[in-house]
Amino acid sequence: GERRNSLRVGRMSVREPRPSKPMDKKLLRSQSLAPPDVKEKSFILITDIQDSTRLWEMNQNDMYEALLLHRASVRKHLSEFGGYEMATEGDAFFIVFHTADNMLNFAMRVQ
Repeated sequence: GERRNSLRVGRMSVREPRPSKPMDKKLLRSQSLAPPDVKEKSFILITDIQDSTRLWEMNQNDMYEALLLHRASVRKHLSEFGGYEMATEGDAFFIVFHTADNMLNFAMRVQ
């Protein structure tokens, strides 16, 4: 069967609802930038949507749509600031940057 993402918080598990339409390929993990070289300094940014568990509980369909918009917005600005998407978990992104300035400017832009 089809697997859907779920988020586990304590004893509670929140699942992303089945999308009513096929997922846009542009929302998949960005592969446009190379990760920083292991010899370079790296700056890691971990994002999180505040109160996302409560928001999922309130309205899963709206939160699913908001999550798609959030992912698209974050990924839109990755290349602008030289960020590399390492992974996502639920609504969180794990992103690496070559410079602290780029990381901070990216965070201010997507905030």
